[in-house]
Amino acid sequence: MIGDGSGRPSSRRCKPIVGALLIIGLSFSLSAQERVRSIFEALAQSKTVMYIGAHPDDENSIAAFLARSVGAGKKTYIVCFTRGENEPMDVGVPKGRPMAEARMRWLRDAAAILGAEPIQLPYTDGPSSVEELERGVIRYWRRTTSLREVIAHWRTADRDPYEDMIRLIREKKPDLLLTWEKTRGWTGNAEHRTVGWLAERAFLEAANPDVFPHHLRKGLSPWQPRWLYWVLRGDEDVSGHPIEVIGCEAPGPGGRTACEVKAAVLVSYRRHTLRTATPEELVEMERQAVTWVRAHPEHVQLALEHPAHRE
Repeated sequence: MIGDGSGRPSSRRCKPIVGALLIIGLSFSLSAQERVRSIFEALAQSKTVMYIGAHPDDENSIAAFLARSVGAGKKTYIVCFTRGENEPMDVGVPKGRPMAEARMRWLRDAAAILGAEPIQLPYTDGPSSVEELERGVIRYWRRTTSLREVIAHWRTADRDPYEDMIRLIREKKPDLLLTWEKTRGWTGNAEHRTVGWLAERAFLEAANPDVFPHHLRKGLSPWQPRWLYWVLRGDEDVSGHPIEVIGCEAPGPGGRTACEVKAAVLVSYRRHTLRTATPEELVEMERQAVTWVRAHPEHVQLALEHPAHRE
């Protein structure tokens, strides 16, 4: 067991897996490692897919795959750890509770376009409290911020982010997990990296009845997801690892292709931030977004999880 069974991740850290592209795949590797030739084979064998992000709009990076998941009839969840109170861009909304309310609403709009179910957790975006943000005390995590700093900031007397991760896996029973890669986090963002680390720990421990045993008394049962895929930028080194392209023209929900659905999600967010855009400008924006998405397909890298990746 990697955790200590007390509800807190163990002090042992995993060694990073070398190489990356948009997604690194981990496959459970204890007694019955499930090997797949592609992420599409994993998707075909899944009933439930869960994407775990740190902020509203994180799902944009993998929206075409989520659209493909919904189009294939899979129950698809979008989990968002923070409410986005500390959005760094000027989107015309004050930081703090007004920003959180706006960004959570935008996430719900994006999930509706995708046909996915959003799950919003209550953690604060960034090291400042909501009250500090509303007083103008604005701070951001450093690129050198450790995962434990973020976890300690999120943890309260009533709530633990690791327990939330375990509980969601046991409640929703996903076969396929998607989340940020734990060492790079797309931009090096500390909350991206933290969510990836927590997800990997939960992937390995949600099936252990000794981890948060009170869940079992509440009617939950241990659950082992079959695959975990890490999301990374498409320009990162993939030396020695196979690359797959997620077909943008695959069927998505609502009779549209996955490419068209991802474009609609991107434009949905832009519609909120570009408040002066006319209906005609929004139509043109979506046309341009479809062209851009087709020119920048999502890629995946498959690497089976192995005990050698852990300490």
